[in-house]
Amino acid sequence: ELGPQVDEDGFTKVVRSSSTTALNRSISEGMSLQTSPQSKPMLRRATSHSIPRPQPLNTPTTAAAKEKTPKTPPPAKKKFPSLEECENKTKNIFKEYFVGGDTDDAVLSVEELVGNEDDEGSVERGAKVVEASVFLILEMKQADTEKMLTVLLKCKCLLSPQILAVGLHDPFEFLYDIKIDAPHADFMMALVIAALVREGILPLPLLLQAPDMFKSNPNSAKFAAVVVKMISPPESPPSEEHVEVVQNLVQKDGEKATDLIDQAKTTL
Repeated sequence: ELGPQVDEDGFTKVVRSSSTTALNRSISEGMSLQTSPQSKPMLRRATSHSIPRPQPLNTPTTAAAKEKTPKTPPPAKKKFPSLEECENKTKNIFKEYFVGGDTDDAVLSVEELVGNEDDEGSVERGAKVVEASVFLILEMKQADTEKMLTVLLKCKCLLSPQILAVGLHDPFEFLYDIKIDAPHADFMMALVIAALVREGILPLPLLLQAPDMFKSNPNSAKFAAVVVKMISPPESPPSEEHVEVVQNLVQKDGEKATDLIDQAKTTL
């Protein structure tokens, strides 16, 4: 009969069975395959041969991507009315102005009609607006002419010498024909020229470049004299340059520019 074995020191030996040892070993090995919540993952040393990261298929290059990027379309080209439409629209703008009296709105309407100086055809449209406006003025009363000039002088798109020279050509050429039906047409035209000279927009000698039909008329010197009287300071003699302009337009022998200026009236 087997009993507990005692070693040389008197301690009892514990003998483990092979089944118990195998069970404990299997439990121990099984636990090593599971990571407990408190355990930390083991770190591996990076190998010298790293696995390349897979690239997405059909990825375009930067240059190709730029080429395929849609380009921003150019801004739409501005559309402006024809010269005939400019004439009609100018008349409507000032009809509305005399009814409503909104100066800023009238100026904005004119500028939208003509466009900026960089816009194609702006000189021709501006000249047509000037021409149509002056033809309206020639048949107006003085008070209405002065109101209309308030608008025109604020329209920067109209105030270049090139636009004014073209726009004033026909009103000068037909001035004395219009005067037959509108007796004060020449006086209204004088108000226009005086305003432009006074503001430094046009020089008075420009009258000498007016159409021959105007310059050859015997009343052209009187017209220039009225303009000089309008722009000269009160109780001050006109400048020699202005007197010379009037004298160059004199048609009658013995007629003096200074006398014409003294006799000129600045109101109706």
